[in-house]
Amino acid sequence: MKTQILILSALILTATISVNAQTAVKDTTLFFNQKQIHVTDSVDQVKVQVYKTDTTEFKKIYEGIFTDGNSFEKYSVETQFGFDFPFDKRKRSSKFSGHFTGIGFGALSTTENLTNFNEAAGMKVDFSNEFTFNPIGYSLPVIKGYAGITTGIGMTWRNLHLGNNSHLVNNNGITEAAPAPKGISYYSSRLRVFGFNMPLYLEIHPLGKSEFYIMGGALLGINTFTSYKVKYKMDDNTKIKKVEGNDYNVNPFSLSYLVEMGWDDLGVYAKYTPTPLFKNDKGPVIQLFSAGLSLKF
Repeated sequence: MKTQILILSALILTATISVNAQTAVKDTTLFFNQKQIHVTDSVDQVKVQVYKTDTTEFKKIYEGIFTDGNSFEKYSVETQFGFDFPFDKRKRSSKFSGHFTGIGFGALSTTENLTNFNEAAGMKVDFSNEFTFNPIGYSLPVIKGYAGITTGIGMTWRNLHLGNNSHLVNNNGITEAAPAPKGISYYSSRLRVFGFNMPLYLEIHPLGKSEFYIMGGALLGINTFTSYKVKYKMDDNTKIKKVEGNDYNVNPFSLSYLVEMGWDDLGVYAKYTPTPLFKNDKGPVIQLFSAGLSLKF
């Protein structure tokens, strides 16, 4: 029954966000593990707010704002009884409990087969980032308390920033990097890709509890929304923000490999996506690599 409820929730979530993916601002509210999770995705930023149930009201315990080039995170640790941490401690028992649900933020790089970072296929990439939000997780014990299979449904926003005062253009159906128009100097040139993810991870708890964990495996991605945005200043110092389009031949599917380890609710991860970012013969042949931190619900 629990599995059926999770699958039904995932389908409802997927359908809701897929419909909203075509709007300028996408709002999603979920209730999970006695917490209210609110995600707002706009052209300029992604905002995540987490509220904890406190009798009849919700208290904000986490807020993260992720923009094109910066991130801001705030934790609430003070309660009326003293101090508390943003997320409840996991119950210590012999039951296997996975570490998929949560949020993550990492640095993103382009590469050609893990070589020539950030200069892949002639594209110079400035500091880029990714944000992940995994609201639904399911664990299947393999060795009681020590190992199991972890899966679920998650979402990823990847922001790829181009340097050299360049931007991506769709030239007769082919995506390529091109210099900015004459007289324009970009201070931001960003490709954003949003997609859903479904992992299949093997997770190990060497201590027999869920404090310390190591997990790794494959992550199937479905890219559902793409946009390209540039920012520059006019001669009179007026700031211009322009969404140039959403058809850049991004691969609709991706396969990534992830390795993660952590203690309790905090983890570090590395992820490699060998699937080319763009469709075959429709753009530069590049792969993506990311590394960052994760915070579990």
